[in-house]
Amino acid sequence: MRSRSKPGVNFCFGFSSARSTSSPASSRSNPLLAAALLTLVLGFALIASGIMRIVLAFNMKQESPWVWVVLSGVITLLLGLIIVAHWPVSGLYILGLFLGIDLVIAGVSWIGIGSGLRRHA
Repeated sequence: MRSRSKPGVNFCFGFSSARSTSSPASSRSNPLLAAALLTLVLGFALIASGIMRIVLAFNMKQESPWVWVVLSGVITLLLGLIIVAHWPVSGLYILGLFLGIDLVIAGVSWIGIGSGLRRHA
């Protein structure tokens, strides 16, 4: 049985698959542009991740150590805002630096959550 979908949906799937096959070729031909675009995407992803961590922290139970999640979310949000604010210049060095900082902060916050939950259990 053949499924009937809207023509716009088929176009979107076709466009996204064509874009995903052409992006590796474009990153090989212009790596600086690819680094700049990846930096911009990383900035927006960090902003979204920071907002979601803050929302998660305020939805946690009062007994749990939600302060660590708020701290992690605020730092992640600030890193994302810094990347977007300094975007064209920051594309060369910021990917590794800020992603490493974010991973360390997220790891420390999860360790704090784990130790806090162990005390409450």
